Amino acid sequence: KRAPLVALELLDVVTSEKGEHLPVDANFFQHVISALCQSKQLGHVDAAHDILVSMRFDEDGENFSIATTACCNDVVKGYCSTGTGTGTASNAQAVLVSLVSKFRRNEIAGMPDRHGF
Repeated sequence: KRAPLVALELLDVVTSEKGEHLPVDANFFQHVISALCQSKQLGHVDAAHDILVSMRFDEDGENFSIATTACCNDVVKGYCSTGTGTGTASNAQAVLVSLVSKFRRNEIAGMPDRHGF
């Protein structure tokens, strides 16, 4: 239950002046996404989705997305667990379609697999 709150605290530190010299890599953000998706709060899952689709790193001179299949699955499952009813299902479906579309346009590196669907 505390994982999403700890993840948000870590993000605050890393993005503040105190954390500008901390070494942060793709694994850090993948763990933050996973932690945020454990929450039942839509705001936490929205934050995970924003990180998933926007965070990119330079590796050996090449820009790459941190969006792995596992992260995509976590985000879709996170949206599914934020409530009940057709609104929640529609929201999760929209995110699923969006992630698949971004993958097809080579905007992200991974897409949800059968677990996300």
